[in-house]
Amino acid sequence: MSTIYGLLDEAGRVRYIGNTVNVKRRVAGHWGSRYRYGHACALWLRTLPSRPDYVVLKETDDDGCSTETEYIDRWHETFPGRLLNVARGQRTGDRSPRGGHPLARRTDELRKTAGR
Repeated sequence: MSTIYGLLDEAGRVRYIGNTVNVKRRVAGHWGSRYRYGHACALWLRTLPSRPDYVVLKETDDDGCSTETEYIDRWHETFPGRLLNVARGQRTGDRSPRGGHPLARRTDELRKTAGR
């Protein structure tokens, strides 16, 4: 069983979509590793005063990879520029184009804010 979850900003909007078997442990992992990595989600987490809330978007009976990709794609279409996911899914290996992509620019902005 797999859970598709969303990390929420202070306004309650989904900013990151992920896939895991243990949501509480995964959210704690995001929070604990926010200074180890330079991707957009980690940089955003550094700007928060405390661990973000999360919402369970869907529970699946399989590994959840295709469902996660569907949710990420749908969120990008519905709320352009809001989602921090650059990759389309956890294990798909299908990454969005980096050069000039709005999410790449957003990552650069977050790096400047975080002092990197």
